[in-house]
This record gives sequence, C-alpha cells and structure tokens, in this order.
Amino acid sequence: MKSIEIKIQSRRELHDLFEKELPQPYGRTLDALHDILSTYPGELELIFESNALYEALGDRYCDNLLLMLENTAKENPKLHLCQT
Repeated sequence: MKSIEIKIQSRRELHDLFEKELPQPYGRTLDALHDILSTYPGELELIFESNALYEALGDRYCDNLLLMLENTAKENPKLHLCQT
C-alpha cells in the first residue's frame, strides 16, 4: 500500500505534494484530484491531521477538500483516509 502523509503549509504545497506522489499530472484542482484518486489502481492511504490542514488551507478550502476525500473514498474502496 502506498501512503502519502499530507503535511503542508499552503494550497500550493498540497498540489505540489500530489503531483509528486501520484502517477500522473492533473489540473491542480479538487475536481481533478478527485478524478485521479477515484481511479487510483492500487491501495492508497492518505494520512493527515485535520486541524493542521485547516490552519494551512483555511476553513472553506479545507472543508471542500475533506468532503471531496470522503466522497472519493466511498467511490474507491482502495483509498483509505487516516486522520491523526
């Protein structure tokens, strides 16, 4: 299983991290990230701390990110979310 620990300080760092860790580039939006994660072929674990994400991304963007990740995990049973 591939694990990605999301420790970031900004929205740009979030997308830089996913571009580095995922097998193909994407449009650096939450919709594009959803498309990649919903079809990710192997087991993938995303590890993050919600409070740190809220500090780095702000309430609205973080709410949208977490909602997208939860919905994507429902679509792709190989995607696992681990909140620390």
